[in-house]
Amino acid sequence: MKRLLLCLPLLFACTGSASADEQAGSGDLQPVASQTQTQFLVKLSEFRLDENVQIGTTEEETLETIRKQKATPFESIQITVIAGTESMAQFGKRVSVVTGTTISRDRTIQQTEQISIGSTLQVNLALHEQGVIANINYSTARLSGEGTDASPPDVLTNTAHAEQQYKLGEQRLLVARSGTESWIVVVTITALQ
Repeated sequence: MKRLLLCLPLLFACTGSASADEQAGSGDLQPVASQTQTQFLVKLSEFRLDENVQIGTTEEETLETIRKQKATPFESIQITVIAGTESMAQFGKRVSVVTGTTISRDRTIQQTEQISIGSTLQVNLALHEQGVIANINYSTARLSGEGTDASPPDVLTNTAHAEQQYKLGEQRLLVARSGTESWIVVVTITALQ
């Protein structure tokens, strides 16, 4: 009986060692096809221009307006992506905003609400003979103004979703909006070495 008890730890050690050797030899540590594919850098830039983009303006005219104004991005996000996989970047925070006040006897109490603000970028790429096909989702939520005791600040939300063909290294217009405030989003995709 004592021999059996002494042999059990040795049996477990040998079995565990053999199992580990089998896993290492089975090729589980070899890279899969998606890990050996080219990586791409996706750069998204959001612009606010001094002058609005007119309705009917072409993609090239909008990009030229950005260059002429030497506009700097309001926000820029860069993310590394492998074709065939979805990548996401999210930047944000939750802020407390005053939504009203309650007056009771001798005190005034501010009522607050938590609001999420920030930006989210989701990208999925597929290889194409002239570059890549990109499925891009971009959304923002930002506070507008300070708000007052009577009303909270406005939350401005913008969302763009598009699937486009991109030639590597060339800018493409994802979305452009004119109105009281222009909102222009430009994307450039390059291959990484």
